[in-house]
Amino acid sequence: MARYIRKDRWYQKAKKEGYLSRAAYKLLELNQRYPLFKPGQKVLDLGCWPGGWSQVALQQVGQKMEKAGKVVGIDLAPLQNFSHPRWEFLQRDLYDASLTQEILDRFGEFDLVLCDAAPKLTGISVTDAQMALELTQKVIEITQKVLRAEGDFVLKFFSFNELVPLIKALENRFEKANRIKLEASRGGSSEQYFIGKSLKKAKMP
Repeated sequence: MARYIRKDRWYQKAKKEGYLSRAAYKLLELNQRYPLFKPGQKVLDLGCWPGGWSQVALQQVGQKMEKAGKVVGIDLAPLQNFSHPRWEFLQRDLYDASLTQEILDRFGEFDLVLCDAAPKLTGISVTDAQMALELTQKVIEITQKVLRAEGDFVLKFFSFNELVPLIKALENRFEKANRIKLEASRGGSSEQYFIGKSLKKAKMP
């Protein structure tokens, strides 16, 4: 089993370059391999704590105000010492039944939905698989309502057999879909990333 090193080179790099988390480099790598961002986009960051992905998204959606996009972050945990004029934060539980409608009422549909959220894994396979499945289902449920047609979706998921049918079904809802393991992921982690490009015009079932 790979040894977990919290303060690895990605952690040190994030500290040096001013990112709120090492996870910022995962999104940068994803964007390099599968270009996700355009100036003026409206981006939703589900499970955004501690803020690294929102930081990257803000950098990518346009620096000039006439073409500047907007990023909305949602998490149950508050973000400290981070603010931006084009970033809005909702402190909400992703499992809140009223959340999806609140997102639509306040912001409308999004061009890109991101999710790097993860359950608090216990090391007990059956329990972890169920928690991962429930979280993935919830994020997809929200995304299917708030992502516009031809929008893109990035989702972290874990390599549990229980998730295979769900991810396969998700792939069919996009014109192009990929699953990859990232260099910036921690050694020994079972996390993978789903990248869906151009949501088909019919909404997800």
